[in-house]
Amino acid sequence: MSRLSWLRVAIVATAVAAVVWFAARGLFSALASVDGATLAAHSPALAGVTLLLAASTLLLAAAWIVLLESASPGTRRSRASLAAVFVYAWAGRYVPGKLPFFAGKVYLGTRLGYGTRPLVVTTAVQHAVEILVAGALGGALMVAALGVRAGGGVFSALALVPALALVALRPVPLRRAIGFGLRIAGREPLPESDFPRPKALVVAAALTVANQLLNGVALMALLSVVADTAWDDAMLVIGALSVSGVLGIVLFVAPAGLGVRDGALTTLLAPRVALESAALAAVLLRVATIVADALLVGAALAWDRTPGHRSASRNTAPAGVSAAPRQSAVAKGRAALAEERSA
Repeated sequence: MSRLSWLRVAIVATAVAAVVWFAARGLFSALASVDGATLAAHSPALAGVTLLLAASTLLLAAAWIVLLESASPGTRRSRASLAAVFVYAWAGRYVPGKLPFFAGKVYLGTRLGYGTRPLVVTTAVQHAVEILVAGALGGALMVAALGVRAGGGVFSALALVPALALVALRPVPLRRAIGFGLRIAGREPLPESDFPRPKALVVAAALTVANQLLNGVALMALLSVVADTAWDDAMLVIGALSVSGVLGIVLFVAPAGLGVRDGALTTLLAPRVALESAALAAVLLRVATIVADALLVGAALAWDRTPGHRSASRNTAPAGVSAAPRQSAVAKGRAALAEERSA
């Protein structure tokens, strides 16, 4: 094995070890704040919530795949392989700074034959869409739930969602927002040709809305058990989780929003939920989130090792070149060599 190959193996191994370490530390920290009797009493609810959270993550994976296919129309790979790439990289959120989360999709995506630039672009766009959708949806739902004193009340607040989405998700404003973030990071803005098409942005936004709603339903299910919270408060719960999730994303130093999202969620639920119950629900949601992510990674690994399936962890084709064309070129070279020898 070459020195470069050893270096790649060392980097990947270090990233995986860091993900496992920080995820395990977050899980044990959350478990330490809940007694065993409480966990046992709420285990059925936790199991259902874990499945809901896993499904909601797959919705985000679908949003990223739609954007990537739009930005790379000439490259097509199995969507299951792309979902596995997203799941592997998703676990990288547990590392402070979230570098494996961003770099993981680029590294694994290039092994499937996608170019580095569309992978970087779609990762940035998917992240921006998630922040915009969660912020708009969460803010509107919270305002609607807590009441508006003027302007039509609940209906005016809910009307903000499509209005904000139409403005924020238009290619020009979205590209400018991403360009502003790139300038802060010292990078060049994205050219228009590299940006996903408007239809892909709309589909990705719809999938992200579904992700936020499913996350909110999961939390609502927990609160209905922990605090006997009525489903009439679902708008506040979904809105609070969306807004606190945005804070966890923006403050990227916190691994997977650990501490930031939980504290913000507890505070935002205070108008309708007792502090102790809100804090307990936030901790249980954290436990379910980590377990759901672990289940998704396990499912991706199992699929990856199934005969007949090839994903990024085993495909060694260079960026932009699939394994089939490379094998075809080798076969042609051998045929030409055989002809020369026979001549």
